[in-house]
Amino acid sequence: MIKNEADLNTADENGDTALHLTFKYVEYQGAMEKIAVMLVEKGADLNTANMDGDTALHLTFKFVKDEEATERIVVILVERGVDLNTSNMDGDTALHLTFEYFEDQGAMERIAVMLVERGADLNTANMDGDTALHLTFKYVKDQGALERIAVMLVERGADLNTANMDGDTALHLTFKYVKDEEAMERIAVMLVERGADLNTANMDGDTALHLTLKKVKDQEAVERIAVMLIEKGADVKRENNERITPLMTASILGYLGIAKILISRGADLNAIDDKGNAPLHYAIQEKHLAVAILLIEFGADVNKRDSYNAHINDLNTRCEYFIYVSLRKGFKVTQRENYGASVIHYAAGTGMVGALDLLLRECDEGFVNEEDVSGSTPLHYAAFANSIDAAKLLLDSKCKNTKKDCEGRTAAELA
Repeated sequence: MIKNEADLNTADENGDTALHLTFKYVEYQGAMEKIAVMLVEKGADLNTANMDGDTALHLTFKFVKDEEATERIVVILVERGVDLNTSNMDGDTALHLTFEYFEDQGAMERIAVMLVERGADLNTANMDGDTALHLTFKYVKDQGALERIAVMLVERGADLNTANMDGDTALHLTFKYVKDEEAMERIAVMLVERGADLNTANMDGDTALHLTLKKVKDQEAVERIAVMLIEKGADVKRENNERITPLMTASILGYLGIAKILISRGADLNAIDDKGNAPLHYAIQEKHLAVAILLIEFGADVNKRDSYNAHINDLNTRCEYFIYVSLRKGFKVTQRENYGASVIHYAAGTGMVGALDLLLRECDEGFVNEEDVSGSTPLHYAAFANSIDAAKLLLDSKCKNTKKDCEGRTAAELA
């Protein structure tokens, strides 16, 4: 048919020419490559797009399974002048498909570099809002190649602040996808120095500072990156969609150094998230005593209730200094949690006599005999914990040993 001068560029009802159909229907990879090369040499139009918007270049990535053959055909098409920037119906150009379809990391990098050097548009976004820079983070698994390609794209003018459909910019994706934390730090620094917006929030409401605290595991690296971001203008008070602030995350993870930095830059000590928790609540719940004390010293509200309507738990009562600091900052010992227990109940139940002694000095005889929802007084708690010293201290403070709980038991019967 070709010898009889058949029109190579006639398109069928789907917009497919002979070149399109070669990639779609020739199963034997060797034959596919030979036919494709022959058609190109005979003058097949490289830039005709079918109904899906695919040209021969798009279909090379989609249908050629042998990646060495894919690379050879791509090189031929590029050298013959194929349009590198045609987008198909998914918004994908050849550069997008390079990342999406290649598994061989070396070939992926070679083709990406070639396309960029030949003029591929770095900032075209596909239907997911992803540019070549987004896809570099998502698909390049070799950490060295990822860093090299990212640097190349940035140096060639890739837009650092384009957000995809998830609201992620290159800086967000650095923290989400780069596994090598040294490379992560280098790329983050490069992006920031090149003008990446530090306060863009993704669909989860997370900024670069949120993700630094969430994703970077090495605490020294976290601190270096956080300091850099803050010094460059990152908003330390920014809440994500759950109203979590960077200080809350630092409190959850026990990052004392970062908490100090955030506080020094004006972080809100008493911000409340969707669960009703402030940074102090998280520090207490996660048993990060040093962070909790830091927060109190700098003005965290010691009487603010958390999501459990509690003000203190096991951590607090196990540290006499924590109790001392809390009391000095105005902690009210008469507060109760959802089950009616006060901090004195907890102190008695943990047998921490020093802390209990400090607390008892702040309440009257009537309160020391108050009951929780099960009818238990602090003396019941001490008895259940077999804490003789705590029981003696409570008795000396006029705690009545005759009171019975809801099951009719005195403290002595629990000991």
